[in-house]
Amino acid sequence: MRRLIASLLLCCFTPLCLAAPLRVTGPSGQSLESLVGSDTLITVVLKAKGAEDPNLKLHSLGDTYFVVITDANKRVTYPYDMVDSIRVQEGAVEKPEFKLDPSRGLTANDQEVVDRAIQRLEGLFTGSDTSQERKVKAATLLALNGNAGAEAYLDSLVNSNDLPTQFDGAIAYYMLNKEFSRKLLREGLESGNRQIRATAALLAGLGGASEFTPELMSMLNDRSAEHVAPAAIALAHLNSREAIPQLISLLSSLNEEKNEASVRALTILGGDDLVEQLEARAKNTSGQELFRIAQVLIALGNETGLKMMKHVFNDQPTITPQAALFLAPAGDYDAEQYLRDQIKRRITEDEPNLVYRAQNAGALIAAGDSSAQAVFQQLLRLSTVDKGRENLAYQNVKSAVFEEFIKLQERGLLTILYPSLEDSDPWVTLDACNAAIALVKPEYRERYLKFPH
Repeated sequence: MRRLIASLLLCCFTPLCLAAPLRVTGPSGQSLESLVGSDTLITVVLKAKGAEDPNLKLHSLGDTYFVVITDANKRVTYPYDMVDSIRVQEGAVEKPEFKLDPSRGLTANDQEVVDRAIQRLEGLFTGSDTSQERKVKAATLLALNGNAGAEAYLDSLVNSNDLPTQFDGAIAYYMLNKEFSRKLLREGLESGNRQIRATAALLAGLGGASEFTPELMSMLNDRSAEHVAPAAIALAHLNSREAIPQLISLLSSLNEEKNEASVRALTILGGDDLVEQLEARAKNTSGQELFRIAQVLIALGNETGLKMMKHVFNDQPTITPQAALFLAPAGDYDAEQYLRDQIKRRITEDEPNLVYRAQNAGALIAAGDSSAQAVFQQLLRLSTVDKGRENLAYQNVKSAVFEEFIKLQERGLLTILYPSLEDSDPWVTLDACNAAIALVKPEYRERYLKFPH
């Protein structure tokens, strides 16, 4: 699912041609050229909603962009077409810092991790070799911290004339808890592009757009998982009880994506009526379907779900490894011991085994076994050149580790991810930055976890 999000975030934004020479305002009356290389502080005034970036020094001028130096001695590039004017400052002005409420403050070491994550995000956002999909994600995380340039960039996506680009911006708006256009959702749901329809469906549900329920119900009955999965999740967020029978039937589907979506959707819906229906269905099923029913019931705090999962754990050897992940956090001794034994075993170091090891460690930590953090550290030290791992998808393995960090919501994990901020793979760095921000921004974490990935 991670790559689904990456593809949904793929951007088609193209910079415009060089705009007219920038206006320079302020007390000194200096020209743009005279500011290059000087110690004069300037504010870049962006076109989008009057956003501003202060305390900068003009480094150089290009054909379609100019470069500034920040107060952290970092180079940042601005396209001319995003900028309204340059204002000369009389002195330094105060800038907002990335700080939590004092009652939820970070330790000095944790703050260092967050500060470094912000720096790395700035590099990913402005870097010439940054892919557009990474740029959108980096801009979203920077905008959470009030970066005006990042906000302006995301606004430019939403206000473009290209539908895929508009949806890139709409996803970012959701992550930032900003409203997106209902008209855009309508266009997306009517699009012939299946990916855009899927994105529009998700955003309709997450945005509470209940007027699109008929379209979502139609998608739920589609044969393609590409439409069924987002529609199921969207309808659940809209509390569409009429979707429950179809969602329950998807628990027996042979398609894994539909299975996962139905479990997720039913968990979101909850309710005594749903629990009653699932308990009744469980009496006449077994294997994978029983496992999925148990997942939903456990997530809803139902004790019967734990009994079902224990039955699966004991009697379904092929599902035992996955069942243990749900039982251990609930305090099941046998499941905890099983997971510890699995960690001690020598394994073939392929992607599925290593991803499971990350999930294993997450379940043990959730159960109170902090020693499993060492497993996270081992996985994050993986390298493509170690032991001939040229073909190992280690990026996905590390991504799985960061997903566990976000689910666990343990700030103590910040120091473990710190080295990954310097990873040679930009996707790993971005995932590490995302985890760091999610661990200290609970509102963002909540929205992030609601979006399928």
